[in-house]
Amino acid sequence: MRGTVEERLKARLIIDSNNCWLWQGATYLDGYGKINVKGKTKSVHRVAWKLANGPIPEGMCVCHHCDTPSCVNLKHLFLGTTTDNMRDMVSKGRQVNGNIGKTHCKRGHIFDEENTYSTSNGWRLCRACRRSCATLYYKRKTNG
Repeated sequence: MRGTVEERLKARLIIDSNNCWLWQGATYLDGYGKINVKGKTKSVHRVAWKLANGPIPEGMCVCHHCDTPSCVNLKHLFLGTTTDNMRDMVSKGRQVNGNIGKTHCKRGHIFDEENTYSTSNGWRLCRACRRSCATLYYKRKTNG
């Protein structure tokens, strides 16, 4: 499709019931829209932000209030640091813990009630591995 970036962007949008402007073109695997600009692939929500507001300051992300990766509605987008984006994700309960479904630690010990230590921030630790590490640390400290 030829035309300006703005024309190409507008041609591929639909509006849903949440007033999200959903990108109907190509997407990355995580659902964020992508568009080719001067021979380079760019994230659509970042392109939309730049068209409306100018350059994105160094170190800033274009974040979504609506949590819809393909949305480019400027009212749903805001600038924030990576930390702001992570806090927003956690506050909305959207963080993904890739280890939550694991039944065994990386050394093969089972995560059961007896062998699992839970930290105050929600991490699970293998008691057998902690014991081994503590023993090794103690041996190094006393012998070396």
